Amino acid sequence: MKHIIWDFNGTLLNDAQLSVDLDNYVFDRIGVPRITLEDYRNNMTMPVRDFYPLVGVDYDAHSYEEIARIWLDEFNRKAIGVGLLPGALEAIQRLHAQGRSQSVLSASYEPSLKKQCDALGLTPYMRDISKIEKVRPVALKTGARICKKTQRSARLTGVTQRPVITLSGALVGVVLRLFTVEGSHLAHT
Repeated sequence: MKHIIWDFNGTLLNDAQLSVDLDNYVFDRIGVPRITLEDYRNNMTMPVRDFYPLVGVDYDAHSYEEIARIWLDEFNRKAIGVGLLPGALEAIQRLHAQGRSQSVLSASYEPSLKKQCDALGLTPYMRDISKIEKVRPVALKTGARICKKTQRSARLTGVTQRPVITLSGALVGVVLRLFTVEGSHLAHT
């Protein structure tokens, strides 16, 4: 594989506990019961809008936009402090040394994503750092755009509910996941 496309949150960024803490910060403010890291891992889904009703949020009482604004304001202040998952930077450096180009593709707000990648030392190793405009089908199109831009085939890596996929302008096939959900540590490939 010549080009690797990394997901950011939970794949490179060690933000699972921060996410739970921020969810609970919001829940305390709006009167929703707190969740655990296990609740978070068992229910997290994309788009995130679908996650909150699974853990007890009633959008008739509190809109997704209200929750997201409170959450994101806090997340953008605290995200860099959580650092990368163990082994993430080393894996990126190893792949870079092997001549493989890499990109970050995330649902995060792009200016914040780029600042976070820069502060965490990822930017020098990345050919592209992009926001997924809409999760799911557009992720494939965005990945295909990166492949076209970099003139390479690619592997999209991340912790998702679906298998990781290989891109080369179009869906090519299923490949082995690089990460484990439970431990959030890099697996050897």
